[in-house]
Amino acid sequence: MSVYVPIDGNKVLNVLMAQRNGEIIAAYEKLHLYGVFAMQESQRLNPGYVIPPPVGR
Repeated sequence: MSVYVPIDGNKVLNVLMAQRNGEIIAAYEKLHLYGVFAMQESQRLNPGYVIPPPVGR
């Protein structure tokens, strides 16, 4: 499941959450924002800064 988490001002974090049996077991904040041509994600998103551990079965 992917959600946008509001943070400072009008920017958000793009967060992908992994669930198991209805429980959130990991969260990944998008690190590398797209910034090519007219599309600049950094205008609306803040990058994450933590690489989460791998998620197993």
